[in-house]
Formats: sequence, C-alpha cells, structure tokens
Amino acid sequence: MSTKRYLDLVERLEMHPDKIQLVLNRFNSKVGYDKTNIERALNINVKYFLISGGREVVMSANKGIPLVIQRPNHPFSRGIMNIAKHILPDKIVHKE
Repeated sequence: MSTKRYLDLVERLEMHPDKIQLVLNRFNSKVGYDKTNIERALNINVKYFLISGGREVVMSANKGIPLVIQRPNHPFSRGIMNIAKHILPDKIVHKE
C-alpha cells in the first residue's frame, strides 16, 4: 500500500500532519471500503473524496482540455473545484 508507506515516511521526516490532506480519487463505497475503514487503515482523516470521472476524464485528458473547463458541471469537475476552493480560497473564482 503506497499511501501507507508515504504517510509513514512523512511521519519519519517529522512533517507536520496538518500539511497532509488526503484525497480519495475514484472513491466508491460500494466496492467494500468505506471512509471509516480507510481512515483506520491509514491512521489519517480523509479530507476529500472524488468520484470516478470515468470516460469523460479520459477523453478530456486525451484532448488536452481539463474536464473542469470542458464540462464544469460534471460531478468530477465539481469535486475538483470544491477541493480547489478549500485549498486556495483566494485564488478561485466562484461562479454562481
């Protein structure tokens, strides 16, 4: 489990835990893992979740156009923008 190894390295390097914000990409609790199990296994709180963007994400990457630009209302795009708004609140333009 590479995430666990990374978190162990962060701890050994004595990095401040508040600097780590875990994002679960392609998260789907219907595959047998839920937030509690993951947090317990990794010993860290999960801050953000991203659903699988599926084919749309692959197609946008192949075209070289980010999905958040191509399809801003797609659930994956909204998830990315939610993370950006929390991490960079002064840098993100809020479209209402």
